[in-house]
Amino acid sequence: MGVEVNVVRDNQRWMGLEVNEKRYICGVNEEVNTKTINILR
Repeated sequence: MGVEVNVVRDNQRWMGLEVNEKRYICGVNEEVNTKTINILR
């Protein structure tokens, strides 16, 4: 859960990931979640 929270915080900084941000909150697509985490790194 800690990872998800961090991703949501980072998403607020990445205005371009509005669509992905909705997916994080819903917790639907873990694949997209992982890809974005790699991008943020």
